[in-house]
Amino acid sequence: MRKRALTFILPLMAAMLITGCGVKEEEAEVTVRPRIRDEAETAIAEPEPEADPEPDVATIEPFWDGPGSEKPYDDAVYEPVLDCYYDMIVNGYDADRDYEYMSTGLMEELMYSQDKMIDTAGYLIKDISGDQVPELLIGRNEPADYESPDEVSTVYAVYTVKDREPVMVFEGMTRSSFRWLGDGHFYYFGSGGAMFTMFGECHLSFDGTENEWDDFYFTDEKQGGELGFYHNTTGAAIADQSEELDIPEAEFWSLMSDHQFVLLDWDLFKDYKDGSAQSTVPAVKAEWADGVVDESTDYISYEPDYTDQYTTHILFSVDKTVKNFRIVELSMKDVDDSGHVEFLYEEKYKLDELTPEKPLCAGMNFPGDTPHNGYLITDDNGKDRLFIIDLSGRDGSLLNYEYE
Repeated sequence: MRKRALTFILPLMAAMLITGCGVKEEEAEVTVRPRIRDEAETAIAEPEPEADPEPDVATIEPFWDGPGSEKPYDDAVYEPVLDCYYDMIVNGYDADRDYEYMSTGLMEELMYSQDKMIDTAGYLIKDISGDQVPELLIGRNEPADYESPDEVSTVYAVYTVKDREPVMVFEGMTRSSFRWLGDGHFYYFGSGGAMFTMFGECHLSFDGTENEWDDFYFTDEKQGGELGFYHNTTGAAIADQSEELDIPEAEFWSLMSDHQFVLLDWDLFKDYKDGSAQSTVPAVKAEWADGVVDESTDYISYEPDYTDQYTTHILFSVDKTVKNFRIVELSMKDVDDSGHVEFLYEEKYKLDELTPEKPLCAGMNFPGDTPHNGYLITDDNGKDRLFIIDLSGRDGSLLNYEYE
């Protein structure tokens, strides 16, 4: 067998495994809201007798001067964020990894239904604050509730640019969610138990770095156990810093439904490409073969050199034909002080093509905590790409991720 030296970083040390993509801006006509300087410019002249002085003149100062001047962001500023989310959505969330960019709401969804997220999760790059700097929205369209056929655009995270770097403005999660209302506004709903509910409407500040509240409503338990209804424009659920509403309970709850939602046209992560190389990486699905493969399944079989009662079987399948599919076995050669590991890999099995009509059922062993299994494919540009097959240290689930 032919052995080659391979250098890679342990998954726990890797912040992202998929390389970048050119970010495309949505072309749209944007109305820029000005900022007003605190210091007014006042024209000074020798006053005529009994003449009034000229009034103060406020100077409009946009966030940046537009085309022809230096932009406060790079066109590819959101690439590392998109790479990280793409990795999580396509390859699955790994609780043992330290992701540089992550939304709690998206992580919750991936832990329960990765397949659903692959088909629906997307991103949108668009200026929603009006300062000519585009924000990045992560989210998906989903049913408004279990009984409704209507869809809403759930937003898991919003990023903007600060000091030429991507920063998260806010994130949503299961019990604290945001939905798109259109015109730069979001509907918020949160719950903290039977006596504590929050909802309202918000938008980004002009520079896109903060959440500003148009209305924020919440309930809280008063002395004696009575339910109190409150309102403010700060977004803080603090009763003694808010206005208590003296309205019937039914009227308060009706405020929750007084919104019209607008759907966003997401760019789906499953279509996200590697813009630096303009390559297409065919998606190979890896899953436990037990319960999927039976005698009626038409598949190719591979067994490793050594098998015992701990040998498991993985089914590799594709929606699009993959060229030069190779099962490889990894062995650690060296590791430096920074955790940089050098491996040897050995090709154990090869298919000229892995086709949608005939998946591969491969036996694999998982000795120890160090990655031991993987596969290589050749993409449309003729570049070999390595994927690691490993087990999650948290729950033992199967991990399938690309190593760069």
